[in-house]
Amino acid sequence: MLNRELWVSRILWAAIFGTTVVLLGVLAVWDQVGPGSPTALPLPVLGALGVAAVVDAVLSVLLPKNIYARGLRSLGLETRERPQAERLFADRPRRARVFGDPAGARARAVPLFRTSHILGMALSECVCILGFVLKMLGGSWWVSLPFFLVTWLLLATMFPRPAEVEAGLERAYEADLG
Repeated sequence: MLNRELWVSRILWAAIFGTTVVLLGVLAVWDQVGPGSPTALPLPVLGALGVAAVVDAVLSVLLPKNIYARGLRSLGLETRERPQAERLFADRPRRARVFGDPAGARARAVPLFRTSHILGMALSECVCILGFVLKMLGGSWWVSLPFFLVTWLLLATMFPRPAEVEAGLERAYEADLG
């Protein structure tokens, strides 16, 4: 059921990933009709955009997790103690608490996940856009392509999966879903 609720997030993920490919295509066309040889970029411009890209990349990983965890804790979902007999003979170590309504907890977590996930993807896409700007300013492919590659690596790790929603929920409440 959680897979169905994540379709919107997956469509947004594909759209953002596709946008980065379109930007690369625009640069390829621009290279054919625009200036023939790359110009030298001033080092301060390259450095400033490089630092901005690194900050965006780091924030795209850390900020969504933080926002998701805070949002989950603010929901005030009900948890209860797991019976002692269940804890003693478990196949794997289990947490001492469980959610009172696991399906309801998952359903309430999805919108929070989606919001934080969109933020992470947007920050990742900013890295690509900075590489696009560098190429449009006259930089070489060797300067701009790493920005695209970093974006694609970040986006590859951000494909929305039910396990991410559930793991964040379990971590935020120190309780098992089932």
